[in-house]
Amino acid sequence: MKSSWIVKEIVGFDVYTKDSKFLGQLFDVLPTRANDIFVVRKDETEMLIPALKSVVIDIDEVEKKIVVELPHGLEDVFLTHQSQKP
Repeated sequence: MKSSWIVKEIVGFDVYTKDSKFLGQLFDVLPTRANDIFVVRKDETEMLIPALKSVVIDIDEVEKKIVVELPHGLEDVFLTHQSQKP
């Protein structure tokens, strides 16, 4: 796996957990001082995932697929937030 990517090369890739759960598609990458943040969208749900080596397990250019190991509780935070919208 390459250690760096050009955003336009990976936007649109499908994002899965290491357990093969589909999280959505990579919509954007937000640069921050500490690390980039992947913006992943599925239907009306948006999840922000830290683009860290400890989180991003694989980026497969052939299958256009990103595999992540989410930090504990991250998915619950976004699902709870989305379910509270009016």
